[in-house]
Amino acid sequence: MNQRTNPDYLVNNDISNNAVKDTATRQKSVRGTNLRPIDAVIGVNLRRLRKKRKISQTALGRYLGVSFQQIQKYENGTNRLSVSRAVDICAMFEMSLYDFLAQLLEQEPLN
Repeated sequence: MNQRTNPDYLVNNDISNNAVKDTATRQKSVRGTNLRPIDAVIGVNLRRLRKKRKISQTALGRYLGVSFQQIQKYENGTNRLSVSRAVDICAMFEMSLYDFLAQLLEQEPLN
C-alpha cells in the first residue's frame, strides 16, 4: 500500500485530508446517486426562480405530477433534477431550456 492509499497517511496529511473532506462533501451519496455542488446550485436557483414567479411548491408539484416534497428535494439539492423534468418546468415558466439553465446558473446560491 503506497502513501496515497494508506488511510493513516491520509488522516495525518493535512492536504490529503482536506481533499478527502472536499470530495466527500462534493459527492454526497443519496440512493446510489452522486450529487454534486451543481445540484445544490440548480436547486437553490430553482427556488429563487419559482418564488420570483410567485408559484408555490404545491402548484409546481401539481403541474409536474409530483408532490411538493419532491419539489423541496429538488430545491434542497437532495434529488437531482432530470432534463425531462427541467423541460416540464420550462413549459410552466414559458421559457426555453437554454434560458432556464442560464438563469439558474448565472448566480451563486444564497446562504
